[in-house]
Amino acid sequence: MKKFVLINSPIFWDATNEKEQYLSPLGLGYIATYLEKINDIDVEIVDCVKERKSVSDIISYINRTKPDFMGINIFTQNFDMVKYIVENINIECNCFIGGQAVKSIYQEILKWKVKNKLYIIIGEGEFIIPQIVSENCSQEPEEQMDSKYVYR
Repeated sequence: MKKFVLINSPIFWDATNEKEQYLSPLGLGYIATYLEKINDIDVEIVDCVKERKSVSDIISYINRTKPDFMGINIFTQNFDMVKYIVENINIECNCFIGGQAVKSIYQEILKWKVKNKLYIIIGEGEFIIPQIVSENCSQEPEEQMDSKYVYR
């Protein structure tokens, strides 16, 4: 069985007890629901905000659990944190990145120095991500640079 870890990205570099406003990752829940319909895919959501996980906690978790796929959302305010996470994963896995900010920052994401395939999703991911994972995607990437693919 293949493993897909969806990450609600951290908003602080370090673990914190900060009492920030919390909004559950509804979009990741939609993606998880569609992924779970694929045979032989185990899906887990890691909520860095709720669980107060640091950037290094997430990198360690991914390297230790070795998922086949990793998806993470990004916001303009945590761009550098998410970039650091994706660039510092030491295992081989297909990475997905999405969120509302992607449509305005995907050109910058294409410049990241990643070791793995990186699928940059502009718009809703619950339909295209399962198609890519199941290797049943008829849509061609809108743009490609090295091992980075942009889908809209």
